[in-house]
Amino acid sequence: MSEQVNKLDTSELKEASKQIRTMIEELTNSKNDIETATTQLLSTWVGESRNAFENKYTVLNRAIIDIEETLYDFYDSLVESEAAYIEADREVSRAIDQAREG
Repeated sequence: MSEQVNKLDTSELKEASKQIRTMIEELTNSKNDIETATTQLLSTWVGESRNAFENKYTVLNRAIIDIEETLYDFYDSLVESEAAYIEADREVSRAIDQAREG
């Protein structure tokens, strides 16, 4: 008789979502640190080079925000997948229980 799967293991999904969440938090903290340092720098800097730097910073900040949003989307997908697998596991378990009783 072949072995049957009675439960789906979602621990790897949970671990991956935790890691992505940690990455998001670290990126957000770094973004905030960069913003603080840049704000302080720009408050004391005058001239064309300041404006050029600020433009480059704006591009960098937008890229960081885009990455942050992508990581949030990825995190949400992992959490949703985990929930779907857990629900599928419950449904399979109920079906097995009903088949045993039936």
